[in-house]
Amino acid sequence: MSGFFTAPRIAWGPGAIEQLSGLGIRSAFVLIDPTIAALDPARRVIRELARSGISSIVVEDVPSTATLRTLALLVDRSRSASFDAVLAVGGGSLIDLAKGLIATLARPDLDVRALTPLAELAVPARLRLVAIPTTGGSGSEATGSSNLLSEDGSTIELAHRDLTPDWALVDPTFGRSMPPALAIDTGMEVVAHALEAIASEWANPFSDAWARDAAVAALTALPRLARHPRDEEARTALFYAATRAGLAASNAQLGLAHALARALLPDTGLSYGRILGIVLPYVVDFNFGSARDRYLALGPLLSEPVGQSHATLSERLRALGEQLQIPRTLAAAGVSLDAIRAQRAVIAERVLHSTACIANPRVPSAEELRRLVEQVAGPDGSRLP
Repeated sequence: MSGFFTAPRIAWGPGAIEQLSGLGIRSAFVLIDPTIAALDPARRVIRELARSGISSIVVEDVPSTATLRTLALLVDRSRSASFDAVLAVGGGSLIDLAKGLIATLARPDLDVRALTPLAELAVPARLRLVAIPTTGGSGSEATGSSNLLSEDGSTIELAHRDLTPDWALVDPTFGRSMPPALAIDTGMEVVAHALEAIASEWANPFSDAWARDAAVAALTALPRLARHPRDEEARTALFYAATRAGLAASNAQLGLAHALARALLPDTGLSYGRILGIVLPYVVDFNFGSARDRYLALGPLLSEPVGQSHATLSERLRALGEQLQIPRTLAAAGVSLDAIRAQRAVIAERVLHSTACIANPRVPSAEELRRLVEQVAGPDGSRLP
């Protein structure tokens, strides 16, 4: 065997949560992102659980930020409860927390920071994970990975096949409450997931199919959102593309753009999707010579050439960023250059220790990373035209 493809069972479309009644769940530990607790998606899930006769313990007052501290709060809440499924209703960070909870319940003797893909997790057969995304970006509902923030702001990256949700219930109407800026930032996450899966050294025929399809869908839908931020057809296309890109990235591995975005997250105050939108063209430039053929294969799918040099693809991404009002540099986004430059060595060290770099087509040195951070940071006063 040369490989395997891991995916959840996926129900999609308006009304996807109606599948809850057929999953054989008796009692559920339900995590709801507090930012959507009073909104229609959360209420619909609660009503569907009641209609299906599934008892539930609902937690909607714990921060959705995926930190070790929040995970510890959830573990404490779960200790006195009895349930056979964990439901995560929210964005990628909330779903990542649910995966951390599953890992901790399966191996209470193991610090999650010590979890590796080869660890024996032995998730109880009756304890299932159901992911119900309400944002269309991370694709966490389709992956076996989870990113948790430690006390110092660094990222702890968990990856294990047993953390892949058993079910992903993907209802695009659940993403309608996303503000336009969030819809755009999560859309850039889709593009980044797809392009990094395409360029990955671990890419395979199965991940390629999902990645290319997701890339085309996202690169087609995002300009429509720039013109019409509430375009429901474009939002639906991005919502579904997020799951497909998640499937691709989960099975091919992410790359340098994600490692760099995670490393910059503690020092910028920007959203993860916004950072990805800024760094992705620079990473495409960096990787192009090592992944030329894989990038060029996108050309026919987009009905236009992406060029024989890195400039055409990276400039297409920058032009898209301008349409979406994504700054070209961190400085243009209002981030202090002094703060980034002071942390440049630390940021480079975080990237080098990230598992997202393992399959990147070009492995950067520490000096190359410091130069890349300098480029991404940008000159003083750099602004969009």
